[in-house]
Amino acid sequence: MSLESPTRADAAEFHDLCAWIDTPPPDGLIRVANDDGETWTTRSHVEVATAVRAFAAVLAAAGVGSGDTVAVAVPTGFDAITAIFGAWRAGAAISMLPPPVLGGGEDYRTHLTALLGNASASAVVVAPELRDILAGPAEQAGITTLLQVGETAIGAAVLRRRALTADDTAVVQFTSGS
Repeated sequence: MSLESPTRADAAEFHDLCAWIDTPPPDGLIRVANDDGETWTTRSHVEVATAVRAFAAVLAAAGVGSGDTVAVAVPTGFDAITAIFGAWRAGAAISMLPPPVLGGGEDYRTHLTALLGNASASAVVVAPELRDILAGPAEQAGITTLLQVGETAIGAAVLRRRALTADDTAVVQFTSGS
């Protein structure tokens, strides 16, 4: 994919990257390294794709869609996969937030507020253990939608994947010096 100026081919490649969500291979497996760095957790493509589609519906029910950015504060693992691909399925870009440094003190919270504002995030997806840390920065950045992976939307419609264009944004990334 081109980093300078996206093309229709780039949008098609991205669309293909997400195709497994609609038609997961029945025997396909996804492996994610555990925090110990030595063991792995495995889930089926069907299970993960089902979770992604459900979370995309939660995001859509919360008003997230095309042109929005979803900030993600979820440790590496299946919840992160669900949050990232769920946001993309809902039509939004993602912006990964850095993990808490030294307990998530005031400097960290100030940094998060700035990142959320600069990313123009409309929603934040958090791990349960980070909800209290992110609530203040999200509120200060004017964000009222704070979600956890696994939340459900009662009566949420199944989202159909829309065609992507070269104008769609997939990721808003900040460097460590942001």
